[in-house]
Amino acid sequence: MVLIIPLFELHQPRRLKRQFGRALQPGTKLENFYFDDALNRETFLRVSRAAYLPALDSILRSIERNAFKCAICVSGTLLEQAAAWGPELVGKIKKIVETGSCELIAQPYYGSISSLFSPEELAAQLEMQRMAAEKLFKQTPKTAKNTGLISREDAWKVMRALGFNSVIVEGTERLLGLRSPNCLYSSGDGGLRIIPRNYPLSDMVNFRFAESGPGGSPLKPGYYLDQVLSQKGDFVLLTFNLEAFGEYFGEGSGIMDFLDSLPEEAQKREGVEWATPGQAAEALDPRGAVEAKDYSSGADSEKDLSAWLGNELQRYCLENLRYLHPLAKKSVDDLRVWRLLGQSDNFLYMSDKQGVDGGIHSYFSHFSSPVEAFSTFLWTIADFRSRLYAKIGEEGRSYRILHGDLPDAHAFHFCAGLGKPVGVKATNLSSLKAALQSVDVGALRFHLSRGDLRRWVGEVLGLPRLAEEIMLLEGDADAVDVRERLVQLVSSAIDEAQSKLESGGAKPAKAGTPH
Repeated sequence: MVLIIPLFELHQPRRLKRQFGRALQPGTKLENFYFDDALNRETFLRVSRAAYLPALDSILRSIERNAFKCAICVSGTLLEQAAAWGPELVGKIKKIVETGSCELIAQPYYGSISSLFSPEELAAQLEMQRMAAEKLFKQTPKTAKNTGLISREDAWKVMRALGFNSVIVEGTERLLGLRSPNCLYSSGDGGLRIIPRNYPLSDMVNFRFAESGPGGSPLKPGYYLDQVLSQKGDFVLLTFNLEAFGEYFGEGSGIMDFLDSLPEEAQKREGVEWATPGQAAEALDPRGAVEAKDYSSGADSEKDLSAWLGNELQRYCLENLRYLHPLAKKSVDDLRVWRLLGQSDNFLYMSDKQGVDGGIHSYFSHFSSPVEAFSTFLWTIADFRSRLYAKIGEEGRSYRILHGDLPDAHAFHFCAGLGKPVGVKATNLSSLKAALQSVDVGALRFHLSRGDLRRWVGEVLGLPRLAEEIMLLEGDADAVDVRERLVQLVSSAIDEAQSKLESGGAKPAKAGTPH
């Protein structure tokens, strides 16, 4: 008996405006200022007509006629677009779920790279997605997957804590070594069932349908099942982007006939049974434990984080976005904008890879180039940052000075001389004090002689008075007690900022507050 587990994925991002302008009109929500909902609506309606709606109809027919079973994973951003522009889509998913033959899979609500920010943010977005599934479809997901199948043990720990029983991962050597992707495994502590997907067979449909058949012909159900059933193992998990059925491959490609006929063809084969991921996790015994000390993913040929963080532009944007998280949490609306900026798609659009992987990223992007995607994101986040600073006032400024982790490009890096970094940096007043206490005094004298520490304190941290006090020390850099005097100046600035922070009254929004 071979279990075939089909998982259909539905996602549309909230795309950024290529030019959002400079003036926020009275009464306009900030998210509507940044995101191009005219384009988002147009894309959603087109893909729904071409792919989502007819494909969901086909899935429902197969369940009713052919004992078909499947799983569906739909992002929160797509559910919101459907609620606004096409509620029929939600209705069709409801009918499929009500058959009892479909399992809903939870993922981060915004289709975001939340796990790269913090475990708490990943937990919040998984919980938002679970709440949406319960509210709309009356089913509580027990299986989770991370955006892009990003996997590491800290993410699995979050999923276990939330009560998930199993997680879907990429069946790559990077994670499994030489073990089969067609077997069930457990996490290192045994708390989660690990269900790998078979990505070569999944990609035959998602990206190469038109040429995956014999001799480069379009794929046919019989030939595809031959490939699936030739696999060794206990099951084959296949993930299908529902957009492929009518949008990537159009009406004349034969892909809808393929979707209609695949369950019928399976009924003709002996020893084939459809299943959901949860059913496989319950029915099978794990073939060993999987440890995930390093990141793996389902993205690109490398199966790592390079699709999102492979170049300096992407990493710079991630650092800037991470820095704004504590400030955005003070408002439900601002936190929502921050989470939308953290959508995986925003970082994929900045990928500058070439070849097949680069072509896929370019296909999905509405920007002319990765550089335009970067400049748009940077302009948006700079505007967002300035509005956060203006809104939270002195309390927020004090928090930023004390605890805000500046992006690496804005941090102060201590050096023993020109081109001689000592590996110590300061990102706020607290870390500056610690650095002043630990680095060699020669490094302190070097920076005092150049005046760069004073300039960083004044221009980056925004503390002109402290900068002036440091400047008075620059002429006395060789003094025996120069370290103690610097530490005392910074300690006084910390006490002042802490006093202002404690006198404020703003309370942060709960991280898991759904919108």
